[in-house]
Amino acid sequence: MRFSKRAGLLSALLLTSAAVLAQKISHFNVSPEKPAPGQTITVSYNPRGTVLENKGPVKMLILCNVNYRWKVSEISLQKKDSLWTVLYTVPDKAALITAKFKSGALTDDGGQATYSWFIQEPGKGNMPGGYMAWAHLRNKTLREYYPHFVNERALIGDSVVLFWYNQEMRYHPESRRHTFYPALKLLNTGQKERAKSAARREIPFMLGLPDVSEQELLQVAEVFRRVLSEPQRADSLEQVILSKYPKGILARDKEIFRLFIEPDIKKKEMGFQQFLADFPPEKFKELTTEAEELYYAKLIRGIVYTHIKNKDYEAFVRYLPLSPYSSMADYEYHVVELPMEQKFVTPEFILPYSNLIIGKLEILRKDNSGKEAALYAPSEWDSLVVSQNANSYFTHVAVLHQLNKDKEALKFALMIRDKFRYRNSEFNSTYVSLLEKNGRGSEVIPYIKNCAAENALTPEMIAALEADYRKTHKGGEGFDAYLSSLKSAKHAQEQKASLRSELIDLPIESFTLESLNGDTVSLDAQKGRIVILDFWATWCGPCKAAMPGMQLVVNKYKNDPGVQFYFIATQEAKPDYREQIRKFLQEKKYTFNVLYDKSGPAGNHLDDTYARYAKAFGFSGIPQKMIIDGNRRLRWRSTGYNGSPSALADEISFVIETLKQEHPGSDQ
Repeated sequence: MRFSKRAGLLSALLLTSAAVLAQKISHFNVSPEKPAPGQTITVSYNPRGTVLENKGPVKMLILCNVNYRWKVSEISLQKKDSLWTVLYTVPDKAALITAKFKSGALTDDGGQATYSWFIQEPGKGNMPGGYMAWAHLRNKTLREYYPHFVNERALIGDSVVLFWYNQEMRYHPESRRHTFYPALKLLNTGQKERAKSAARREIPFMLGLPDVSEQELLQVAEVFRRVLSEPQRADSLEQVILSKYPKGILARDKEIFRLFIEPDIKKKEMGFQQFLADFPPEKFKELTTEAEELYYAKLIRGIVYTHIKNKDYEAFVRYLPLSPYSSMADYEYHVVELPMEQKFVTPEFILPYSNLIIGKLEILRKDNSGKEAALYAPSEWDSLVVSQNANSYFTHVAVLHQLNKDKEALKFALMIRDKFRYRNSEFNSTYVSLLEKNGRGSEVIPYIKNCAAENALTPEMIAALEADYRKTHKGGEGFDAYLSSLKSAKHAQEQKASLRSELIDLPIESFTLESLNGDTVSLDAQKGRIVILDFWATWCGPCKAAMPGMQLVVNKYKNDPGVQFYFIATQEAKPDYREQIRKFLQEKKYTFNVLYDKSGPAGNHLDDTYARYAKAFGFSGIPQKMIIDGNRRLRWRSTGYNGSPSALADEISFVIETLKQEHPGSDQ
């Protein structure tokens, strides 16, 4: 398939790129320079002048295009004088190999040039697929072919990709069936008429192949639909495919979608059992289709979660082995974290199921043979699994910690600690507790200080820091200044600048609401005071997560008559919500002045004040924090929770102090 004839400057530039592949890179060499498939070669790497200079040990991550498909592996290098070297056997049918070198967290990927070389077909030149692979290696438009392996500076445009396709076809006409779909897809992004012309020429060739595969026929159908805009011909070809491959890719995709939209859970589950018999998972383990990506995992989770609602975990146990990697984080949230948060289950009940999820993740991170891991070296895949599932591991840590299984909990906490980098206050607090439980108390204060720099502290961590401070400062004088000194000045400045930009000056209606103690509170009666409102609900996880930070700031201003906090319980649905609120406050030892929102005009929602303010100021969602100055003007508001009690307390404090400075001589 010939799409263009490039010459002149473009060709010269590309030939220069080819020269790079001829081993003109001082940091990197292979010997012999023109290796063949199956040949054992010597790879030499000189880190001088790179990020790996004077570093070690060094690993080589190897991306190899074999028979038009990417494969990744890694191998340790040996130090010899100033070079790192290794013997490497080129895989059979390999066409192009690209390397990058790693030591710890540092990587040298060769920059714009890359560390790549073509594999030679003995006596004939480059192996089939090499030019095509060289294009795909560096082009992000064709995302399903792009392996995410090289430096961003190495990327090339679509026109250059087409040049390399032409080179592939010039030297290897047998690659025509492999360039068919990606080349047309690329042309169709910007040169639609050329794409149509090429499609009409190439489709007869593809349909005439004596050994055409189902996947290639599906590509032809896609070209009919997307490139030629001929859906009828696409549909007709799909009928032929279904007839020829009744248990094939297309039939499987259609059954996945049919079961996904089936509303009857019993029919859905029975149908899925038949689906597994008709389309054995091992037969399709390396296949990825759009229907599978969109619906397969959701189909299984839909069945599982229906049973979970009834506290039936049998389906989860049965279907977990069939669930893709992408479902693991979702499972940990819906099967473990959410039921725990809602007190639907106990830690003792849920631990075996959390163990199953984490157990599968532990197996997956050591096995990069699955299709999700196909383009990652083993060490990269291991790190990626841990990073992508850090929250799942943390949920498991929390369950173990609640059951006093602190040694095991610390093992997983250490594994994910660097992912959070002191920035997650909930993890920080748990980690500090685990250090203490495991006899590693000497590590606690240094860790808390690092968390302080990120302003991600809980009240308990601040208390521990203050207790340590009092050992050398009798009476604790100067602790607040000491705590502030530990926080990043840059972060503090950025936070204050952001808060200044968020200040507003708007009139606000009054309210009159009943308090937890039976009193009546009116906003009108607070004139002259700075009033902080916090709209929350007992069912709202983020609302409750923010309360330790609010308690910090309530404590700070508890003796200040010019500052008043009100926590307005809104949108409560349970008949006994008042009693639930009392129990919650007593359990957590919060000293909040709680007000009860009233029913709205319709009389069926306890959200009158919230609804009026939401309409007036254009917001939705809780927690919703509002700060009103002494002239009863709304000066600041915020939706949600940023995750750090200390940062939230600083946020509220800064706005309060800013408003005080506006009227230094007033009662404020």
